[in-house]
Amino acid sequence: MKKVLITDDNPEHRYLLKSVLEGYGFEVDEAQNGRDALQKAFQSKPDLLISDLLMPGMDGYALLRLWKEDDDLREIPFLVYTATYTDQRDEQLAIDLGADAFLVKPADTEVFLDCLRKLLDRDGSEISVPRVPTMNENELLEEYSQALVRKLEFKASQLEQTNRELREEAIERERTQAALRASEERYRNLFHSVVDPLFVYDRETLQYLDVNNAAVRTYGYSREEFLNMNLVDLRPAEEIPRLKEALKEATLDRCEARGIWQHRKKSGEIIDVEIATHGLEVEGRPAVLVQARDVTAQRRAAEEIARTSELLQAVTDGTTDAVFVKDREGRYLFYNRAASKYVGRSIGDVLGRTDVEIFGQDEARVVMQNDRDVMTTKQPKASEVRLTTAEGTRIFHALKVPYLDKEGHVIGVIGVSRELTELKQAEQAVRLRDRAIQSVSQGIVITDPHRRITPPFMPAPASFP
Repeated sequence: MKKVLITDDNPEHRYLLKSVLEGYGFEVDEAQNGRDALQKAFQSKPDLLISDLLMPGMDGYALLRLWKEDDDLREIPFLVYTATYTDQRDEQLAIDLGADAFLVKPADTEVFLDCLRKLLDRDGSEISVPRVPTMNENELLEEYSQALVRKLEFKASQLEQTNRELREEAIERERTQAALRASEERYRNLFHSVVDPLFVYDRETLQYLDVNNAAVRTYGYSREEFLNMNLVDLRPAEEIPRLKEALKEATLDRCEARGIWQHRKKSGEIIDVEIATHGLEVEGRPAVLVQARDVTAQRRAAEEIARTSELLQAVTDGTTDAVFVKDREGRYLFYNRAASKYVGRSIGDVLGRTDVEIFGQDEARVVMQNDRDVMTTKQPKASEVRLTTAEGTRIFHALKVPYLDKEGHVIGVIGVSRELTELKQAEQAVRLRDRAIQSVSQGIVITDPHRRITPPFMPAPASFP
């Protein structure tokens, strides 16, 4: 099996290209920029490199130059596959640097695969080497810089329209939705590469028409067994009435999230799945494509977290000390009842806020510096702070420790604060009393309830000559 290394900073482009190549029997590895590609190539040499040009860190031109200068890598074919560098000058620059082929995205599948076969089937005598540029080094760098500036400006305008903050789950769902909207040919290429189980069923008979490899692996049925089953066969008996109602209400003319359902595996195990559906046609008949994402582990983990959180809340609410947890940005993730009482705000009003919003700039600066010390050193820290609370200015003794994730990375601060105001006032009173005692030079006079001086503290009588 030939190994192909894909280098592209766009995860969706990598995903689609990987799906096509794996569908044709290639082993695929991925890199998100030139530096990443070199590292992976040195670890495990590919048979072919496919690279975009405009990438952060190290772009495709820099990667191409280093690739063709390396004795271990130069014999590995380098295919430039770009959607932004489409100018003839861009292609010529890539060829001058030693590119074995240059294709513009999106290339026709057959054209793309034919190019790959030619690059992989040729003998070593045809391996390209970096050509001597027709321009001097300064001119070459100037041409490269101009091309890079042009494409960076174009890329920047595209990136402004792209939401980079989508969660991974939303990205995966969008990939699936994109596959659902694509042509039947693209659907077939991607169908078996999607990691979630996919089912196609006849809308009228509810009979399964097709399933992907993930469905076979997840549920334990063979493809042939699935094709002799219908939509009801995977459902526990208690879910069937709900299924029938959902089928009546479904529009199926667009991609729809259908919520959480239960499915039964061949082993009898019941799993929770998140369902999304989309209508389509198969051989002229109305059908439905179903994506079933196994969320059993996530739901069990969420339930366990909820139980743990309830227990933690109950335990911490039983103490008069303030207990809290913050993330790296200083936002409160957990706040117990005692802490809430001190600041005079509800727990819900505190969560998500920072110390600046609760205590004010000056007091928050001291608190946040202590937090930074703990996160930087990864060591516990004890300190005394004065904070303005709902009961006035109070003194607290705070003990803070780093909040670590499973890998040992610092992700915040855990703290316990105990109010010391009355203790400090008592200590001050004792110090004042001791100072007063020490300042009396003639002794101490103590009287009884009738204001009579009581021995043995009677002052010594004056002596007369």
